[in-house]
Amino acid sequence: MAYIYQPNTRYVNQFTAIQKQAQQNGIGIWVIENYAQEDGFHTELMESKGKENNQVSDGCLIKGNIGSEKIYHTQNSP
Repeated sequence: MAYIYQPNTRYVNQFTAIQKQAQQNGIGIWVIENYAQEDGFHTELMESKGKENNQVSDGCLIKGNIGSEKIYHTQNSP
């Protein structure tokens, strides 16, 4: 996982486990091969392949709006 700085390490192990599970199951950004790489996100891959795979999962706990900025919503968000 990138951009981990002290003291913000409390949930690192949980996030790492969740990320690995998402990668293995091809969930979220992991549905597009090579989208998330060491040098950042490759949006050109999302634009070409993402349209084909753009499916909404009813079981998804986080929803997002993508416009001029990205806004994410959780079940507990107002």
